[in-house]
Amino acid sequence: ATSRRHFKVAAIDFVAEVILPNVVTRLAREAPGVVLEIVSSSGASAEMIENGEVDLAVVTEQGVSTHFHSEFLLEDEYVAVGWSGNPRLCSPLTTKAFFELGRVVRRFGRGRGISYAETQLEKLAEAKKIELYAPSYKAMVQYLIDTDRIAVMHRSLAEFYARTWPLTIAALPFDLQPMRVVLQHH
Repeated sequence: ATSRRHFKVAAIDFVAEVILPNVVTRLAREAPGVVLEIVSSSGASAEMIENGEVDLAVVTEQGVSTHFHSEFLLEDEYVAVGWSGNPRLCSPLTTKAFFELGRVVRRFGRGRGISYAETQLEKLAEAKKIELYAPSYKAMVQYLIDTDRIAVMHRSLAEFYARTWPLTIAALPFDLQPMRVVLQHH
């Protein structure tokens, strides 16, 4: 409550948009002297911790470095998301329908690659119908509106965007390993 520290936190965009607003609100109430500086993890969270650029990172389990301490924070399942006017999402999504629909995929900066969900989908021969790569989850959602395309993202993020965008959230017709988020620090 009396701390005057400045913490620099590297966070994936899901955490920055969905999780950290609650933390920021609570900190304003309980520790008003604490300053948070939130930066994009940009896939280099381990280097950022090592170089002293950040105090901690909140990243997916796939981005964890074995050189630093980490703590499991949460797990979130993947869902399909599409425009609420997409007629293919009026009934439960079938495997056939999923693979027939074009997909919008999140591409992480400068050749970093695709999301963990898409990495899993790449292993399926049918999953090749990618029609658009987006630079952020927010852009991904915008590119779904007025189309029959779908995207795959974590349920919490889909529900967050569905509060302000005309979206339908559908269960995937097959299993994917869930996204696991961890806190990592020096």
